[in-house]
Amino acid sequence: MFVRKRERATKNGKTSTTYQLLEAHRETGKVKQRVICSLGRDATPEEALKNVKEHLRIWTTLLERAKQKQYRGIDKEAREKNRERHIKYHEKKVKKLKENLRAIEGVVSER
Repeated sequence: MFVRKRERATKNGKTSTTYQLLEAHRETGKVKQRVICSLGRDATPEEALKNVKEHLRIWTTLLERAKQKQYRGIDKEAREKNRERHIKYHEKKVKKLKENLRAIEGVVSER
């Protein structure tokens, strides 16, 4: 795995720099690159690891709140549907952050 720097021009003429964690693999005899996760504007995996841990903490808290939340003002069926939708959304986000965390921790431990 390795980190790739991406620079893109913005509408106002400035450049925006982001970083991605990539993995090289072979597909039908050709070397390809697969993006494991985006590191955002963090230049090193160590910085990204710190930020992903913080985001994971926040989203885990939001998931717990969604599980406990009581929806009012609408019929029971709609309340349950909204609750399930929110829980599913937060669970998906937490799962993705955990995957990113494992990938970044792997890179940091290799250094």
